[in-house]
Amino acid sequence: MNSTHKRISIFSMAALLSLFCLASELHAGGCGTTLDPGFHGGETWTLSGSPYCVTGDINLSLITIEPGVVVLVDGPYEINVQSTITAIGTDSQPIIFTAKDPAVKWKGLRFQDTPPGSQLVHCRIEHSNRSGLTLINSAPVISHCYIAFNTLSGSGGGINADLATGDLVIDNSTITGNTATSHGGGIDAIMGSGELRIADSNITHNTSNPSTSSGNRFGGGIRIDGDLYMTNSRIENNRVNSCAENFATRSGIGGGIYMSGGDTVLNNCVIKSNYSRGTDCGGLNTWYAYGSGLYLNSGVLMATNCLVSGNTATPGHASRGSGLYVNAGIADIINCTFGRNQYQGIGQAGGAVNVVNSILYFNNGDGVQLDSAVVIDYSDIQGWDTTLPDNNIKWNPVFKGSGSSRSDLIIQLGSLCMDAGDETDPAFDDTCFPPSIGGSRNDMGVHGGPLGCNWGKVSDLNSDDFVDVLDLLALLGAWGPCPGDRFCPEDINGDGSVDVTDLLTLLGDWG
Repeated sequence: MNSTHKRISIFSMAALLSLFCLASELHAGGCGTTLDPGFHGGETWTLSGSPYCVTGDINLSLITIEPGVVVLVDGPYEINVQSTITAIGTDSQPIIFTAKDPAVKWKGLRFQDTPPGSQLVHCRIEHSNRSGLTLINSAPVISHCYIAFNTLSGSGGGINADLATGDLVIDNSTITGNTATSHGGGIDAIMGSGELRIADSNITHNTSNPSTSSGNRFGGGIRIDGDLYMTNSRIENNRVNSCAENFATRSGIGGGIYMSGGDTVLNNCVIKSNYSRGTDCGGLNTWYAYGSGLYLNSGVLMATNCLVSGNTATPGHASRGSGLYVNAGIADIINCTFGRNQYQGIGQAGGAVNVVNSILYFNNGDGVQLDSAVVIDYSDIQGWDTTLPDNNIKWNPVFKGSGSSRSDLIIQLGSLCMDAGDETDPAFDDTCFPPSIGGSRNDMGVHGGPLGCNWGKVSDLNSDDFVDVLDLLALLGAWGPCPGDRFCPEDINGDGSVDVTDLLTLLGDWG
């Protein structure tokens, strides 16, 4: 995993604590500048004038906000962006939009039919009850932002986007702790001819339908209608709830991502510990929980070098495909690892699913890993039988650990997944060692093939998304030549020895 990926977290814990204390002091200490309701244009909001207090709905045009400014919304009001705003903070001085009193929610930032050019960089957007960001035919730059603890009675707790044209780009951002009563707890995006592009970001701990009210619910982390391109990102610990009542059939679908009607590309992503829940609210009802990690309703999915692990669903009338469930469309799975998901690695109702150079093991306990219609080549499938092509294997992949984290699911020396992927096409060849092991022929699983390079040379040795003293101690403990009988993750540059070059790389990645 590259250093950009490791730095997905926007702030260290110390910085978050500092910001929390600052926000608490500001809430208690009043306002530096009061913004009256109505139109504000051509202004610069300065650090010396902060905090800015919003006392009614305001409309913004051509506003520049300096690093470190705090905007406190003093009541159930909306900030409506009519033209461009430039809100560019820094890592140490983010721009904060939040409720003056966290018990009295505001109505978020709303962009409707605004021209291109708005920038939200190193911003925190929190404690709104009408989405953190509402984007109607508007696509501001969203970079290094933290969008958290927002709610919506509807779809899209963190970001609610409806774009007829154009791409919406989100990078190096965290969207966490948001809720929506309907769909898309973290992000709900309806993309017309454009694409939702997410890179180096965390979508975590978001929930659709937190009260578990009656009805179908989709996408705890993301619901996307249209095209999605996501790289080097984590979809983790999101949840979708549904409830059936009055002799109805209801479903909780897509705890991590619900995809429909477009093309989805996932490269080097972690889809982990997401949850789909169905329950009976009373009466003789039928409920389902599908696709806890990923659910493809229609369209095309291509997932390459992704880890799908530890996703779960409540048992019900049918709980299937906890890793991935394909209702319709086409899913191509290349060099992915599906491990330790509760009910099947891959489930399929319709469409076509093609899997190559991948590992499906320890899903459904030690039971059925996938539906029989899935087409499998050059993969390691627990319980494989003679109905599958003989280029597949069925042997224990020899994972590094016993959990569902990325580092636990690295294959080690002795694994028959090493050099067992597709040998007919050099485009699949391994090119980075580590994380690939053995020769140039593709290794099955998430760490093989050319995109395996993006998981390699790992300074974050314990996979906690921080390079810190724990990783330093692990590296120092392994100092010297790597043992010849195992993969040596402390050998960051892959030269066979843990030495000063690895130490310098780790220190360069610190944080």
